[in-house]
Amino acid sequence: MKLKKRGFTLIELLVVVLIIGILAAIALPKYIKAIEKTRFTKAQQTMYALYRSVQVYKLATGNLPTLLGDLDISLRGEPTSVPATITGHPTNSDKVKIDGFTYGIINDWYNGNQPRQYVFAQYSSNSCILFLDMAYINTKMRCLCGNPALAEKYCGEILSGTYRGSTGGLYDYYLP
Repeated sequence: MKLKKRGFTLIELLVVVLIIGILAAIALPKYIKAIEKTRFTKAQQTMYALYRSVQVYKLATGNLPTLLGDLDISLRGEPTSVPATITGHPTNSDKVKIDGFTYGIINDWYNGNQPRQYVFAQYSSNSCILFLDMAYINTKMRCLCGNPALAEKYCGEILSGTYRGSTGGLYDYYLP
C-alpha cells in the first residue's frame, strides 16, 4: 500500500512567505502614510474649529482671547506647558495636547503696533507647525517646518501643501 503525500513542500512554503513579504513591504509604508494623513487631517479640523471659536469670541467681546479657556470650545486633551515659543513668538499659557499635537494661541504684534493672533498646532515628533493667522477672514492654513526633509514629507506629501519658500530657517507651505 502506497502512502499518500500530505502537506506542502519547502519550496511551496518559501514562495508563499516571499509573496506575503512582498505584499507587506508594499502595504506597510502606504498604511503608515494613511495613518499620518488622518492624524494631520484631524489636526486641521481642530485648527479650523479653534479659528471659528476665536472669531466668535472676537465678535462677542471685541477683543482677541488670550487663553484657550476663554473660547467656547471643548478640547479634550492633556494640559501641557510646552512649547513656550513658536517661531520666536510667545505662546499663551494654556496649551492642550491631543493625539500628538500641541494646540495653543500666539499673541503677537504686527509692525510693532497692531495686535496679531495665530492659532497653532505643533506636531510633537518633529518641528512642524500648523498655524492660522487670525488677521484674515479667509486665511489659508500654513505648515512651517525647520527640517527640509520633514517639511517635504509632512507639509508637502502628507498634507499636499504648496511650497512658498524658506524664511528664517523655516520651510513654509500653504495647505489646501
